[in-house]
Amino acid sequence: MTSPGNASLADKLREMADLLEVQHEDGYRVAAYRRAARTLLELDKPIEDIVRDDGLKGVVALPGIGRGIGTAIIEIVTTGRWSQLDRLSGTHEPEQLFQTVPGAEPPIC
Repeated sequence: MTSPGNASLADKLREMADLLEVQHEDGYRVAAYRRAARTLLELDKPIEDIVRDDGLKGVVALPGIGRGIGTAIIEIVTTGRWSQLDRLSGTHEPEQLFQTVPGAEPPIC
């Protein structure tokens, strides 16, 4: 049985794959995110347990999950957000996006 946390995380990985595909990114990256999503759905325990017990080492030991995707999984599990996905999908608040522009100063109100 898939953990609700695993299913939710798999959804985020598939969303990233879809966004990358629409942007005509490398097909290998798209496939890697989809493969990692399948791995999470096939786990017999919550990914949160693996992150808590074994950290990045435990996550990248899973089939089809490398260091980059493993780091993203840990970010999602520990913060509830994935900054890279937020940027690509446009879910940042305008003020947060403005702060990511190098050299930009926030307006004085």
